[in-house]
Amino acid sequence: MIGLYYVFDELIVDLSQNMYDKNEMENEMNDILEYLNKYCDKKKTSGGNGVALVTGTEGTIGREIFNFEEHNNERQLLFKNNHLVTYINCDMKNLKNVKDACNSIKKMIDSLDLIICNAGVMCIDNKKNFNNNNDNKIEKFYQSIIENHSLINFISHVGIVNEMKKLLKKSSFPQGGKVVFISSSTCHAGKIPTLKEINEGTFLTQYLNGYQAYANSKLYLSMYSLYLHNFSHTKDGNKLTDYKSNEKCECRDINKRKIQYLSLHPGVVAGDLYKHVNFIFQYAICNILKVILRSPVVAAYYITEISLNPIFKLEGRYFENNYPVKIKGLLETPNLIEKFGRKVDDVLEDIGFNFS
Repeated sequence: MIGLYYVFDELIVDLSQNMYDKNEMENEMNDILEYLNKYCDKKKTSGGNGVALVTGTEGTIGREIFNFEEHNNERQLLFKNNHLVTYINCDMKNLKNVKDACNSIKKMIDSLDLIICNAGVMCIDNKKNFNNNNDNKIEKFYQSIIENHSLINFISHVGIVNEMKKLLKKSSFPQGGKVVFISSSTCHAGKIPTLKEINEGTFLTQYLNGYQAYANSKLYLSMYSLYLHNFSHTKDGNKLTDYKSNEKCECRDINKRKIQYLSLHPGVVAGDLYKHVNFIFQYAICNILKVILRSPVVAAYYITEISLNPIFKLEGRYFENNYPVKIKGLLETPNLIEKFGRKVDDVLEDIGFNFS
């Protein structure tokens, strides 16, 4: 029922709005390209390009994000074979694989301008399959207890973001590097964890059904985005004391460069995301409603516009149709958001993600 409600809610929105036509999208993208050319001279003159890291580019929306990013002449670290693209094979449910991918990226580039956390799964079961690989015991422990939607949609992505913070702070964008978490309107149906669940970490292990688990994982992305904007700078600042005196100036300079965070709902788009839902629901979305639901091109346009256009005031907020939308119960609980974020950070550090 959760999925059905939000599909029809999205359908009403798409039918009632005058959606962007092709010419309008092209005009907007030309404006963004002009902005990038104006402010990225430093990289252009050195023979480089802006760098975007995108997960899930083999998916329905991800393929269109790639097309928009390619139009803007950004080098991407994602899933595609192109001279401006580096393909990195990464199993998002394997924590060692995710950390290895992060290490590979950091060896390739010296700065990063944009991360789009686009990969996601819905309605997968919560079975755990382990093989005799080189994963350490801590990684295997967390893979065994964290619910699969929370593991793939949430923990692996926020682990990547924290690994990339130092590179993001070196972005040539005047407003700093950006992180876009692809959430979902189903986050409104997600369960905000209690303080007890946060302290015990049980919010990451809960599985009621596939739809609820998906909604929870998308809510966690939006919660963590708010946390990163409002509280993570205090944690980063405290790390300055760990450096020797002759290293402090450079470290302070890097830490002053802020990173912008947001989460957004790209729209309901018929595609591979729904391959694990029940047959009737899948058939309705991918066959009957496909022609009137949002297209992958429009969804990718919204993501690209808010990622690259400087006019948006992000502030860690959640967006729908590129307008900020309140998630009931979040903005009134800053203390809970901070405790949630700190707990997630503790889990990430325990797993072995490097907070740069």
